[in-house]
Amino acid sequence: MKLRAITCEQCSAPLEVPTKATSAKCGYCNSLLQLNQPQSQSLKSSEIDSSNLDTIRLQNELERLDREWMMKRESFMIKGKNGEMSIPDTTMLVASGFGIVFAGFWTLFTLFVFPPFALFGGFMIFMIITQTAKAKKKMEQYKVAHSQYRRKRQEILSQLQQDDPPGIDNYLQELSFN
Repeated sequence: MKLRAITCEQCSAPLEVPTKATSAKCGYCNSLLQLNQPQSQSLKSSEIDSSNLDTIRLQNELERLDREWMMKRESFMIKGKNGEMSIPDTTMLVASGFGIVFAGFWTLFTLFVFPPFALFGGFMIFMIITQTAKAKKKMEQYKVAHSQYRRKRQEILSQLQQDDPPGIDNYLQELSFN
């Protein structure tokens, strides 16, 4: 039995149907296709179909990359005091530095007023330093992963011959400022 390659008119999925078939059902979107086209297709139309399939493949790859980045991005986030998630930035590190300075002065003050209470200050300084170190590490990992994501995204867009349209980062940034 000879088969011919066609694409679904609804979802552009590649299908193979017998050459004598007059109708077919797409296995992807379940739409019914009428096959009253002539059996011989010109080379030019198959080249157009091939380029369309390549474009669709690249667009799907771009969407997959954006979805994967959105999930991976969450692994770099830290919880704030009210439970909101955010990417660590230098502002957080500077605020932590002020927290360490405040805790240091508080510890020195309590050392002279009530010496055993200074242990709490030492513990507070230790906790701030460990949290700051974790946030700094996540911030550096985020920067590396984000640059890899942007590079891969730019490669796909160059294959699509497009400028960089707004990606998931722009969308997330708009959400965070509203």
